[in-house]
Amino acid sequence: MKVLHCPTDTGGHAWGLSRAERRLGVHSDVMVRRSSWLQFPSDVDLRLGESALATGLFRLGRFFVQAIRNYDVFHFNWGMSMLDRRVWNLHYLDLPLLKRLGKRIVVTFQGCDARIKTLSRKQFSTSACAECDIAWCTPRMDAIRYKRIRKVFAYADKVFALNPDLLHFLPGAEFLPYASVNPVEWTALEAHSKRSADIGPIRIIHLPTNRSIKGTKYVEQACAQLQAEGMSVELVLVEHVPHAQVKTLIA
Repeated sequence: MKVLHCPTDTGGHAWGLSRAERRLGVHSDVMVRRSSWLQFPSDVDLRLGESALATGLFRLGRFFVQAIRNYDVFHFNWGMSMLDRRVWNLHYLDLPLLKRLGKRIVVTFQGCDARIKTLSRKQFSTSACAECDIAWCTPRMDAIRYKRIRKVFAYADKVFALNPDLLHFLPGAEFLPYASVNPVEWTALEAHSKRSADIGPIRIIHLPTNRSIKGTKYVEQACAQLQAEGMSVELVLVEHVPHAQVKTLIA
């Protein structure tokens, strides 16, 4: 069995899942249409957007034909497929063909690709949507999300959600924990039941990709309150840093 994860590197989830599948003996690769500024690793980066539109479309089409020949399972992430362009009103063009060819289709939603802002604000007292300040996240965008979700469920063999609140918008989906961090690659520091004064403040690191969605102001408020209560706490805010450099900062 050969598995292809694509078409984004959102959260590094596809890479972590693919490497775990390889350790189990599964042939598993990751393709991204274009690497994000976080620079998560991938096996194939088509670098779309770095050349003329026609060139990029040719590159994508050529890879799609090769993928049909080479892979049995297509695991799409960030609620997107390979031939999918929401801003052009082209939604999941490849899913019907893959289904007819007998390919297995898996779709993973990770956050705002499925989260319905109007419904979240109406039904939940606490949600990322209550804090979101992204201008294009409107009722019209919610309608597009509903349309896309319906098409996914019409063709996908399995649908996953990485955040539990997404299950409210994805009936029939299954929760899948994040796979972007491999515990084997991290060595825990020795735990201290008591901290001495010379160790220094407790350092809390926060790495938001978007301050409003990630609730940065609440992290800042909590740390400020702890400091006001006399606790030695230092908040380290890290932004716009590629993934590979984060581990060094944490260490």
